[in-house]
Amino acid sequence: MDLSLIICTWNNSKQLGLTLKALINCSIPSDATCEFIIVNNNSTDDTESVISSFKGKLPIKYVYEPQQGLSRARNAGLKAATGKLIVFGDDDIEPCNNWLKLYWEAYQKNASGFYWGGPIKSTYEQGELSKELAAIAPGSVKGFNMGYKEISLEADKFFLAANWACPAEILNKLGGFDIEKGLNPSSKTIKTSEETDLMKRLNEAGWKGLYLPDALIKHYVPLGKMTLKHIASRWEAWGVEQAGQYRNYLKHFLIFGLPRWMVKRAIGKWLHYVYLRLTWQDWIHPYVEYREYLGILKGLKALKHEKRHNG
Repeated sequence: MDLSLIICTWNNSKQLGLTLKALINCSIPSDATCEFIIVNNNSTDDTESVISSFKGKLPIKYVYEPQQGLSRARNAGLKAATGKLIVFGDDDIEPCNNWLKLYWEAYQKNASGFYWGGPIKSTYEQGELSKELAAIAPGSVKGFNMGYKEISLEADKFFLAANWACPAEILNKLGGFDIEKGLNPSSKTIKTSEETDLMKRLNEAGWKGLYLPDALIKHYVPLGKMTLKHIASRWEAWGVEQAGQYRNYLKHFLIFGLPRWMVKRAIGKWLHYVYLRLTWQDWIHPYVEYREYLGILKGLKALKHEKRHNG
């Protein structure tokens, strides 16, 4: 097999059906064999029947992953994949017609040493995202665009999970996605950044990311994600992911078992947010900054618990 498209899904059968319908219009490279691996991550809706309805219309390979977690689902997809090139998509996208062809052509030019990604245009369930929220929203909400030229990514820039591709060889060598990261509805803590973690490891291994401006997808954003509540939760999740770089501060100057300076900073951010809100000033950005620091503290608390548990 030449190319494997991996799409993971959980209780999103309506959008998955629209995505699979859109893939029918997506051109498969004439010089490549393709498989579409759809991973059902323990869905309780009619996901399985929706997938079955597209068999015969698309080269579908169905995978069921009973353990909850997006990283587990993606690893299950990688395990089932037989293609030389792995393309990652989401269950709520509409790719441009030559999406797969563009990735396959890029792979043929550079079969080793590179991975690729493309732009994402958000399509909203209702209206448009407000300017205030767009200023603080993650790419999964506001979209992703690096311009109209093919460029090499800087070390601190990463593609979004809904639209990127990488040779299977290096993905398998690196061990796939970290199952301790990524969205998981069974987890009490919102976790993200599993794709960023993997791309960091790709960079450390000497591989470079190339941006393909024509490999465009449209990404559906439901009303529930067009809210401050959702966006702030992502800032908090990002804080949890940052906690590791502060683990050394758990050794001394603690309050409530956490770094004293970090607790004071979090309280300061909260007080600043409250003051601005009470005085009718712009409080949204200070609020999400507070949520980020809250996430760091939660992450540090989890690290301390893990350290104590492991002795």
